Amino acid sequence: MLRVILSYIFVLLDAVKANTLNTYADMLPSLDNYITYGAEMMRQNPTYLEIIVDIIQTIFTHERLGAMDRICGCKLAEAVMLNIRGGVDNYLKGFIEIPMQCLINPPTKLVKSYQLHLMEMVINCVYYNPAVTLQVLEQHGWTNKFFSLWFSNIDNFSRVHDKKLSIVAISALLQLRPEQIPPTIQPGWHRLLQGAVRLFETLPVAMKSMYPSLPPLIQS
Repeated sequence: MLRVILSYIFVLLDAVKANTLNTYADMLPSLDNYITYGAEMMRQNPTYLEIIVDIIQTIFTHERLGAMDRICGCKLAEAVMLNIRGGVDNYLKGFIEIPMQCLINPPTKLVKSYQLHLMEMVINCVYYNPAVTLQVLEQHGWTNKFFSLWFSNIDNFSRVHDKKLSIVAISALLQLRPEQIPPTIQPGWHRLLQGAVRLFETLPVAMKSMYPSLPPLIQS
């Protein structure tokens, strides 16, 4: 079974690079399943993880692909970071740089949904390893830009998943030691708590929208 899955992923990678797939949304559920249920296999054999990362990088660098395709790339990167905790350290820098370069220097005006997914790719990096993520952002001079984008768009993270992701990322940041916080953002560090409060305030509305049959007590 594993050989069959691996063979399929290799074929899929070739298709991605050759741009022979009509829509990358069609391949997302399959790849997400491979990442979710094959996480341990990828830990044991990094070659499999390299294939998935290669697909993600190709989606973002292929000149013929657009915003909707790259949203799939954001979702794949998220699946990797959420399911292979501690196993993708070597790729974290790239997972930060890819979306930030798109956010900082977009060739055209970004579609709102694409912009949000790019931000969430970085937020996933924050949740995965907040200290290293801040180091990479600081190295590029992106720290203030990212946090300004994140918190100015806090109400645009409307789904339950969006809000929970930001909440756990903020929680991870709040656990950092003072010396791990770049001086450039120390004056605005209190905004983390303000953002968390806002997310918790709006979470019940998102849950009601997602689960309309839930009783009021559970929603709140």
